[in-house]
Amino acid sequence: MEGRHAAQAHKAGSPRPSLSPTDLGDVTRRTATSEYRDPQKLLARTYITNGLRELLVRVLVTLDVLNADLAATDALIDRIVYALYGLGPDEIAIIEGALQ
Repeated sequence: MEGRHAAQAHKAGSPRPSLSPTDLGDVTRRTATSEYRDPQKLLARTYITNGLRELLVRVLVTLDVLNADLAATDALIDRIVYALYGLGPDEIAIIEGALQ
């Protein structure tokens, strides 16, 4: 791992080497130890820096946008299918479970 530096997880104010260094390739191949494969275990032992916090916020915002795009696409596909089959509001309500 020449040229690479592994960070040790710690809580603010009290460094503790609770995780041994690992190669990020092992993480992506899912061959790393369980502490690195399990997000909850990893985050429980990870000190969240401001940079990491900003990165996580950007990822969550991006995922929210993608989720909204997927929901809009899904609704559009539904409307197209309903139109192709000539379904009316009552039939659509049955399909969507809205009719009681």
